[in-house]
Amino acid sequence: MSKKTYKIPIEWKSYGYNVIEAESLEDAMETAKHESLPQGDYLIDSDKFDWGSIKEQYPDEWKDEKLVKEYQEYVRDFMEKTKAMINCLLPATYDQWRASKLLELQTTTNRIEDIMED
Repeated sequence: MSKKTYKIPIEWKSYGYNVIEAESLEDAMETAKHESLPQGDYLIDSDKFDWGSIKEQYPDEWKDEKLVKEYQEYVRDFMEKTKAMINCLLPATYDQWRASKLLELQTTTNRIEDIMED
């Protein structure tokens, strides 16, 4: 089998600083939004595939069993992080609302898993 060239979209995070002169923190942050991104340091383990783009670019190949499992792990991880964020951000007085959002999230996760199994 001959090799092909693939263009694999990958996202990663880096951390750096913009040095801004301003009258207040708020002004500095507003200015920083419009500045060029600074050179930064790569955050370890922050890289991930852009699965949406991969599926668009390679619709006939991305369903390889190993890739599907990796995608499912990515979706599960994303859902778990979202659940954790909801739990951390919402005060206890919103328990009923939080429970309904977690149920919606679980329903979405189940739908995604069903689609992936097809």
